[in-house]
Amino acid sequence: MKIVNREVGGVRPASWNVRTGHDLDGTAESIRVNGFRDPVEVWASTGGRANNPPHDIVVGEGRYRAAVEIIGMAEVPVVEHDFADLDAAMRYSIANNRLTDKSVFDEPRLLEQLEALPRLEGTGFTTDDLGELRVPDFGSADENEQPRLDRRNPVVCPECGHEFIPKD
Repeated sequence: MKIVNREVGGVRPASWNVRTGHDLDGTAESIRVNGFRDPVEVWASTGGRANNPPHDIVVGEGRYRAAVEIIGMAEVPVVEHDFADLDAAMRYSIANNRLTDKSVFDEPRLLEQLEALPRLEGTGFTTDDLGELRVPDFGSADENEQPRLDRRNPVVCPECGHEFIPKD
Protein backbone atom coordinates (compact mmCIF):
# COMPACT_ATOMS: atom_id res chain seq x y z
CA MET A 1 0.00 0.00 0.00
CA LYS A 2 1.17 3.45 -0.83
CA ILE A 3 0.25 6.32 1.46
CA VAL A 4 0.07 9.74 -0.21
CA ASN A 5 -0.90 13.14 1.12
CA ARG A 6 -3.98 14.55 -0.61
CA GLU A 7 -5.46 18.02 -0.38
CA VAL A 8 -8.64 17.84 1.64
CA GLY A 9 -10.64 18.90 -1.43
CA GLY A 10 -9.40 15.79 -3.24
CA VAL A 11 -11.36 13.45 -0.97
CA ARG A 12 -14.87 13.68 0.41
CA PRO A 13 -17.15 11.84 2.81
CA ALA A 14 -19.16 9.28 0.84
CA SER A 15 -22.86 10.09 0.55
CA TRP A 16 -23.62 6.41 1.11
CA ASN A 17 -21.65 6.06 4.38
CA VAL A 18 -23.99 4.99 7.19
CA ARG A 19 -21.56 5.60 10.07
CA THR A 20 -22.54 8.50 12.33
CA GLY A 21 -21.49 9.80 15.70
CA HIS A 22 -17.75 10.27 15.31
CA ASP A 23 -15.78 11.44 18.35
CA LEU A 24 -14.13 14.30 16.47
CA ASP A 25 -12.63 15.95 19.56
CA GLY A 26 -11.06 12.70 20.77
CA THR A 27 -9.83 11.86 17.29
CA ALA A 28 -8.32 15.32 16.83
CA GLU A 29 -6.56 14.99 20.21
CA SER A 30 -5.17 11.61 19.19
CA ILE A 31 -3.90 13.02 15.88
CA ARG A 32 -2.26 15.96 17.67
CA VAL A 33 -0.59 13.77 20.32
CA ASN A 34 0.21 10.64 18.33
CA GLY A 35 0.38 11.90 14.77
CA PHE A 36 -1.80 10.86 11.85
CA ARG A 37 -0.98 7.13 12.09
CA ASP A 38 -4.03 5.65 10.38
CA PRO A 39 -4.57 7.03 6.86
CA VAL A 40 -7.94 7.77 5.35
CA GLU A 41 -8.97 5.03 2.90
CA VAL A 42 -10.58 6.13 -0.35
CA TRP A 43 -12.04 4.53 -3.44
CA ALA A 44 -9.47 5.24 -6.15
CA SER A 45 -11.96 5.18 -9.01
CA THR A 46 -15.04 6.51 -7.25
CA GLY A 47 -17.98 6.12 -9.58
CA GLY A 48 -15.66 5.27 -12.47
CA ARG A 49 -13.76 8.55 -12.16
CA ALA A 50 -10.23 7.16 -12.00
CA ASN A 51 -7.67 9.87 -11.13
CA ASN A 52 -10.45 12.43 -11.08
CA PRO A 53 -10.97 13.60 -7.49
CA PRO A 54 -12.74 13.99 -5.22
CA HIS A 55 -12.52 10.37 -4.16
CA ASP A 56 -15.11 8.94 -1.75
CA ILE A 57 -13.88 8.11 1.74
CA VAL A 58 -14.58 4.43 2.41
CA VAL A 59 -12.91 4.26 5.85
CA GLY A 60 -11.71 7.10 8.04
CA GLU A 61 -14.33 9.83 7.70
CA GLY A 62 -14.00 10.64 11.41
CA ARG A 63 -10.24 11.09 11.06
CA TYR A 64 -10.75 13.23 7.94
CA ARG A 65 -13.37 15.44 9.62
CA ALA A 66 -11.30 15.85 12.80
CA ALA A 67 -8.25 16.81 10.73
CA VAL A 68 -10.16 19.32 8.61
CA GLU A 69 -12.82 20.73 10.95
CA ILE A 70 -10.91 20.83 14.24
CA ILE A 71 -7.21 20.82 13.44
CA GLY A 72 -7.50 22.72 10.15
CA MET A 73 -5.20 20.48 8.13
CA ALA A 74 -4.95 21.23 4.40
CA GLU A 75 -3.78 17.71 3.51
CA VAL A 76 -4.48 14.25 4.90
CA PRO A 77 -2.66 10.93 4.41
CA VAL A 78 -4.63 8.70 2.07
CA VAL A 79 -4.52 5.11 0.85
CA GLU A 80 -6.35 4.52 -2.43
CA HIS A 81 -8.12 1.20 -2.93
CA ASP A 82 -9.71 -0.30 -5.99
CA PHE A 83 -13.17 -1.77 -5.49
CA ALA A 84 -15.07 -3.73 -8.11
CA ASP A 85 -18.23 -1.71 -7.51
CA LEU A 86 -20.24 0.24 -4.97
CA ASP A 87 -21.36 -2.97 -3.22
CA ALA A 88 -17.74 -3.93 -2.57
CA ALA A 89 -16.87 -0.47 -1.23
CA MET A 90 -19.91 -0.42 1.05
CA ARG A 91 -19.23 -3.96 2.28
CA TYR A 92 -15.67 -3.03 3.27
CA SER A 93 -16.79 0.20 4.95
CA ILE A 94 -19.51 -1.54 6.96
CA ALA A 95 -17.21 -4.41 7.98
CA ASN A 96 -14.47 -2.01 9.09
CA ASN A 97 -16.83 -0.08 11.36
CA ARG A 98 -18.77 -3.08 12.65
CA LEU A 99 -15.75 -5.18 13.53
CA THR A 100 -14.16 -2.25 15.36
CA ASP A 101 -17.36 -1.84 17.38
CA LYS A 102 -17.31 -5.52 18.35
CA SER A 103 -13.75 -5.35 19.69
CA VAL A 104 -13.33 -5.65 23.45
CA PHE A 105 -10.56 -4.82 25.90
CA ASP A 106 -8.90 -6.97 28.50
CA GLU A 107 -10.04 -4.43 31.09
CA PRO A 108 -7.64 -5.26 33.93
CA ARG A 109 -4.66 -5.03 31.55
CA LEU A 110 -6.09 -1.89 29.93
CA LEU A 111 -6.41 -0.25 33.34
CA GLU A 112 -2.85 -1.28 34.18
CA GLN A 113 -1.51 0.24 30.94
CA LEU A 114 -3.52 3.45 31.29
CA GLU A 115 -2.38 3.92 34.90
CA ALA A 116 1.25 3.38 33.83
CA LEU A 117 1.08 6.27 31.34
CA PRO A 118 2.22 9.67 32.62
CA ARG A 119 -0.95 11.23 31.13
CA LEU A 120 -4.09 10.02 29.37
CA GLU A 121 -3.96 12.62 26.59
CA GLY A 122 -4.27 11.01 23.18
CA THR A 123 -5.66 7.68 24.44
CA GLY A 124 -9.36 8.45 24.12
CA PHE A 125 -9.78 7.69 27.83
CA THR A 126 -10.46 10.07 30.73
CA THR A 127 -9.97 9.81 34.47
CA ASP A 128 -13.72 9.08 34.70
CA ASP A 129 -13.15 6.08 32.44
CA LEU A 130 -10.46 4.85 34.83
CA GLY A 131 -12.98 4.94 37.65
CA GLU A 132 -15.37 2.79 35.63
CA LEU A 133 -12.58 0.30 34.91
CA ARG A 134 -11.78 0.00 38.63
CA VAL A 135 -14.68 -2.35 39.39
CA PRO A 136 -13.95 -4.49 42.43
CA ASP A 137 -13.50 -8.17 41.76
CA PHE A 138 -15.91 -9.98 44.03
CA GLY A 139 -14.68 -13.32 42.81
CA SER A 140 -16.99 -16.26 42.52
CA ALA A 141 -18.95 -17.92 45.30
CA ASP A 142 -17.90 -21.37 46.43
CA GLU A 143 -20.40 -24.20 46.02
CA ASN A 144 -21.52 -24.00 49.69
CA GLU A 145 -22.34 -20.28 49.50
CA GLN A 146 -24.06 -20.28 46.09
CA PRO A 147 -27.47 -21.58 47.28
CA ARG A 148 -27.71 -18.69 49.76
CA LEU A 149 -26.89 -16.21 46.99
CA ASP A 150 -29.50 -17.75 44.70
CA ARG A 151 -32.33 -17.28 47.25
CA ARG A 152 -34.61 -14.36 46.59
CA ASN A 153 -35.32 -11.91 49.37
CA PRO A 154 -39.01 -11.60 50.20
CA VAL A 155 -40.88 -8.47 49.16
CA VAL A 156 -43.60 -7.01 51.39
CA CYS A 157 -46.62 -5.31 49.82
CA PRO A 158 -46.96 -1.83 51.39
CA GLU A 159 -50.77 -1.96 51.10
CA CYS A 160 -51.70 -5.33 52.57
CA GLY A 161 -48.47 -6.52 54.19
CA HIS A 162 -48.44 -9.75 52.18
CA GLU A 163 -44.94 -11.18 51.82
CA PHE A 164 -43.93 -12.96 48.62
CA ILE A 165 -40.82 -14.18 46.79
CA PRO A 166 -40.35 -12.52 43.37
CA LYS A 167 -40.00 -14.74 40.32
CA ASP A 168 -37.42 -14.28 37.55
